[in-house]
Amino acid sequence: MHAQSSQLQPTQTKQSCDAVIPGTISKALTVGQTMRRAAETQSDIASAIAECASGYVAFRGSVKEFHFETKDGFTLGVIHIQGQGEYQGATYSIEVKNENMVARLNGVVDVTIPDLICILDLDQNIPVTNPHHRVGDNLAVVILPAPKEFTSEKGLAAFGPAYAGVEQDYQSAVAKHFTKLKSA
Repeated sequence: MHAQSSQLQPTQTKQSCDAVIPGTISKALTVGQTMRRAAETQSDIASAIAECASGYVAFRGSVKEFHFETKDGFTLGVIHIQGQGEYQGATYSIEVKNENMVARLNGVVDVTIPDLICILDLDQNIPVTNPHHRVGDNLAVVILPAPKEFTSEKGLAAFGPAYAGVEQDYQSAVAKHFTKLKSA
C-alpha cells in the first residue's frame, strides 16, 4: 500500500501545483501574519489587511439581517449590513453562492467577482466565513484585487459578474476606488 501511495504523490503534487495561482499561498501567509500582528497590537485589522494586500475598506457596520439556505450543494444567501461611523445611513448587502459574489451599496452594484469581497469581525479580529453571521456583529468589508488570471477573458467567462447573475461588464473595484481617490 505504501508503494502505491508514493507512486501517486508526484501526480497529486503536479495537480496541486497546476491548481494554485503562483504566489497566492505566500500572499495568504503575508495577509494572515498582518492580520495577526494587527490584532495583537489592537490595531484595525481591516485597514491593515487592505494596505497589505493592495485593497481598501469598502464598508463598516453591523449585521442587520441575513438569510442562508443550501440548494443543489451551494450555500446561497444574503447579508445586510447597516452602516456605522462614516457609513451611517447606508446599507451594504452581500450576495453569497458559497463565496461572496456581489456587494451592493444602497441597492446599487458596488463590487462583483472576481474581486475578493472579504468580511471581517472587528470585535473578534477574525474573518467571517459563510454562513457564520450573527445579527449585530460589528463588521468591516475589505475589497482585494482579483488575481490577474481571473480578470482575463477566460477567467471572466468562468467566474465573472455573469456567473453571479450580474449583467454588466467587470470593473475592478480596487482600480475604480483608487482612481476616484486620485481625482478627489
